[in-house]
Amino acid sequence: MPPVERHWHALPKLGSAAVRRFGLVCGMTINPNDYYVVTSRRGAYPDRWGWEIRRKSKPLGIKMTGDGFQSDMAAQFAGKRALADFLLDLSQEEKRK
Repeated sequence: MPPVERHWHALPKLGSAAVRRFGLVCGMTINPNDYYVVTSRRGAYPDRWGWEIRRKSKPLGIKMTGDGFQSDMAAQFAGKRALADFLLDLSQEEKRK
């Protein structure tokens, strides 16, 4: 089995365009900085990259992943977009409580 190469990517700062686009604010009870994206490369030629959303404070309890990307940059982009979507859904759920 070939070695797995991993890259860690934090959520962009709250002031970034990606987060502003989804309306996330500092006042919500969830901490968006607790979540991050990991990218990894697996397999032999052709290399395929994937992403996974993780939480720093405690494991999520489920795996949120995507794979089949041709580059680390593509996996990072898709993973950060998925993370922003997830945080938006999470913040909307918090508002319903």
